[in-house]
Amino acid sequence: MASNCSVDVWMGAPTPGDNQTLFDDIFNQSFPQEAPVSPQRFAMELPGSPASPIDVITDCPDLQQPVEQKPYVTHPPRRTTSRQAPLAGTSRQRMKKGRPTKAVASNSKAQLAKNWRMRKEEEERQKSQTIQDQASLIAELKREIDQLRYHQNQPRVSPSQESVLKIAKEFVGAHFGRDAKNLQFRKGTTTLAFVYEPATPNDKGGIIIAVDSRASAGEYISSKSVMKVLDIGDRMVATMAGGAADCQFWTRVVAKYCTLYELREKTPITVAAASKYFANALYEYKGQGLSVGSMVCGYDKRGPAIFMVNSEGDRSQLKVCSVGSGSLNAYGILDNHWKAKMTDEEAKALGWRAIMHATYRDAGSGGVCNLVHITPDSKIRYPGRDVSQLYYEFAQELGRDIAYEPHDE
Repeated sequence: MASNCSVDVWMGAPTPGDNQTLFDDIFNQSFPQEAPVSPQRFAMELPGSPASPIDVITDCPDLQQPVEQKPYVTHPPRRTTSRQAPLAGTSRQRMKKGRPTKAVASNSKAQLAKNWRMRKEEEERQKSQTIQDQASLIAELKREIDQLRYHQNQPRVSPSQESVLKIAKEFVGAHFGRDAKNLQFRKGTTTLAFVYEPATPNDKGGIIIAVDSRASAGEYISSKSVMKVLDIGDRMVATMAGGAADCQFWTRVVAKYCTLYELREKTPITVAAASKYFANALYEYKGQGLSVGSMVCGYDKRGPAIFMVNSEGDRSQLKVCSVGSGSLNAYGILDNHWKAKMTDEEAKALGWRAIMHATYRDAGSGGVCNLVHITPDSKIRYPGRDVSQLYYEFAQELGRDIAYEPHDE
């Protein structure tokens, strides 16, 4: 039904002074006084009522026309039993109107927070996984690029070079294993040390340490000038037998410990303490492939001392000791000629002779003989002597002819 009404609508707070009079007039014209409808109820049902945020001011002629009166039907009050509580002000009424209770609202908020956290965790996990995948892809690409560059920079191999590479592969297979991963090869060396007392007042006594200078890897002689007597302190040394790298590394570790001990305690460390630290350090790596057979020799406040230490953690104090592949040959000379009291010249000659015989019988020993003499107040290093020259001198001393010259009878 069309109506000629002009309506102005605006947002704002209602003004009770002006609007209330207008609504009262409209209400009185639309409903008779005997109808049990309150003006407040009618105002609440209008869209522009004072209770609504929208104010409606209207001047509509249709509202002034008489309205058909309808009989007002009253309903009996609803009976409430003991089982049914009144709805006013209860959670059941709020649920009926679509508004959840406080418990339901709090549960809903907790669920939303939990879902939000789970979503954030999933996003972070996917992000980290993506970063890891990208990093692995970049690393793989770099490896491929490095391989391509390596193959591009490799020169072409001539037939002669191919034969050399073939020989090298055969050598590696024979001494290091066919797959070149098992680097177990035969090692050879001879080291010895012994303690003696001075035979005359002119002699100093002390410790004689004698070693060869050959480093071998199976049948291959890798070096002929290795110094196998390493310094630990002012009057303390350690010998090398076994793997060269293992001996050098752990001897340096022991030397560092001895220096720090002397700085901290203001006194030199004893040979027993240094050898004990050496044995403990090697025992921690027992069974992990170390190859160390060393003698810690020195002179301290307790006197001369020799301790044999190996990679199994063993530690023994000896007066006569030899370590290496040629040690049995050296022991044969030492057992026959060593005495508790000797002159300094006899002690040095015994060390040279024992090393010479060991190098003559052991293929893993050779080079020159390096000898160190540790006295109560000094450490003397003698220049290396060629073991071949020592053999010639020994043969001349015995009156034995080295070269065999056949002759007719």
